[in-house]
Amino acid sequence: MQKLRRHQRCPKCSTLNVIRWGVQNGHQRFRCKECGVMFTPRRPDISTANRFIWFRKWVLGKQSLASLSEESGYSERQLRRWFS
Repeated sequence: MQKLRRHQRCPKCSTLNVIRWGVQNGHQRFRCKECGVMFTPRRPDISTANRFIWFRKWVLGKQSLASLSEESGYSERQLRRWFS
């Protein structure tokens, strides 16, 4: 069975004329052939799920904000804003 490839859409000009353009920080980058913009698609669903996991560790696991900050890579202040 052949795997279907999902085409990326340029965030600037909304064309589907986009090619792969390397990897940065473990994420696939793309380049638009029309306007020349390079971009990395974001996954807000994954970000929201991670925030919930960190919140659960903070409340139920009784981890401090300092340890969650080291684990997540976000500052304690940012975590406090999300959790309030």
